[in-house]
Amino acid sequence: MKITSKISRKTIVTLSCMALFLISCSEEETLITDVEAKMDQSSVKLHSRGVSDGLASPESAVRIKYFIDSEMPVEWIEAIHKAALVWSNTTRSINMSPTSLKSNANFNFNFIEESPRYSSSPAGAEFPNENGDVGTKVDINSGYIPQLEQSVPVLTPKLREYILIHELGHVLGYTHFTNLSFMPPRFTEEEEKWSGMSEADIKLIRNDFPNIDPR
Repeated sequence: MKITSKISRKTIVTLSCMALFLISCSEEETLITDVEAKMDQSSVKLHSRGVSDGLASPESAVRIKYFIDSEMPVEWIEAIHKAALVWSNTTRSINMSPTSLKSNANFNFNFIEESPRYSSSPAGAEFPNENGDVGTKVDINSGYIPQLEQSVPVLTPKLREYILIHELGHVLGYTHFTNLSFMPPRFTEEEEKWSGMSEADIKLIRNDFPNIDPR
């Protein structure tokens, strides 16, 4: 999955990553590449842009408004709302809701075509900035091309939701190295079986974003 860079060192490191993020788009991705060279290549890489300066601040996460591109396909819009609801139900410290005014949004969901090198990467996102503001965008790759012979799966409603839960994790500051069940840099059709955030996932998130409603 991808994450867009802003200023300072993020701008320097950023190459061109985004929705379902591929290779060398950040320092993080550079490190991952060395490790993943030993991994099974029959999977799709999710990438992010820039370098994480850490998690979003509680003040930024507690009231997040997102705007959806008017060109966004219905199937992605449905997945966006479901993924946002999953995060909002995880802790009272994270609340995501849509807005019809782009000027009121903390971040945008964009529907854009990535370069051919990212044709097998479905989406990408931006990390929070150094002030703790949530990442400002999630990009959905309109040029994503399933390649069954290379295990680049056709996207189902379940996979779209999983992908966006991952991307929203980047928006909040989580990286591919975070010990969360949905943050690995690659996904396959096996993620159809993902049963949602685990107790361990929720515990970690609530530890990072305090003032949690005990359940």
